[in-house]
Amino acid sequence: MKSCFVNVYIVHRRYGGPEEGGWWYSEGYPLAFVDVTGMDDYSALKIHDTLKIAFNKQYPKDNDICIDVHTQNHRAKHFPTYRPHYE
Repeated sequence: MKSCFVNVYIVHRRYGGPEEGGWWYSEGYPLAFVDVTGMDDYSALKIHDTLKIAFNKQYPKDNDICIDVHTQNHRAKHFPTYRPHYE
């Protein structure tokens, strides 16, 4: 059975550099995860929606920070692995 997790991230917009008038990238930090492997789709979706509502109340959206909730095949982990470079 393939693993399935509902992962919650706090995502920051980071300044990448001045090239081409300035560029930005997203950096995500894990806040929570729930292992939904083996759950039916309805139950997993309810967990996804509940986490999204709860964390968005706790962390109000602003210009540089937001909450993202994703269903993924791995536990939540910091991203990106390496700081991106302008090309």
